[in-house]
Amino acid sequence: IVVNAKLVNAFALPGGIVVLTDGLLKTAESPEEVAGVLAHEIGHVVHLHPTQAIFRTTAVSLLISAVIGDFTGGVLIAGLAEWALNSAYSREAEREADAFALQRLNAAGVEGKGLIRFFERIQKEAGEDGEKSVFALVSTHPPTAERLAFIRANARATGKAMTAEEWKDLKWSCLTTGDRAPT
Repeated sequence: IVVNAKLVNAFALPGGIVVLTDGLLKTAESPEEVAGVLAHEIGHVVHLHPTQAIFRTTAVSLLISAVIGDFTGGVLIAGLAEWALNSAYSREAEREADAFALQRLNAAGVEGKGLIRFFERIQKEAGEDGEKSVFALVSTHPPTAERLAFIRANARATGKAMTAEEWKDLKWSCLTTGDRAPT
């Protein structure tokens, strides 16, 4: 599913649903970038990460609420504790999805350079101190530098995901609403 959002993002939902934002499609410089991101999100679906996250979040929240003896007023405390406990699980899920994406890209003969360029842009936008901040300690994603090193070490294929004309057509079909061409 492509949703109208300026945010450059993609995510997987329970039930095998993958959502791409049009912000991602508009800023992607190549079909290989989108192929890499899409393969990563499909990895989350294959490994059931969205469904596991729902069950884990529910279980942890109930446990914390039971421990603090408050099923209504302690929502903020329970939520923060749940977020901290799940960060490590989320980082491992991201690593699994990255490995799945590279395996699928390599099997399909699609170069991993697109995924590398995507993460390099994320790293550049975060700035030099972006991953050294206190927010990096509680991030649900592994450090971008770690992810880039893994991708560079494991990307084997050198092929293109599609021709320039197919890429243009794909973007047009995903970014067009009604009779209007994408902006």
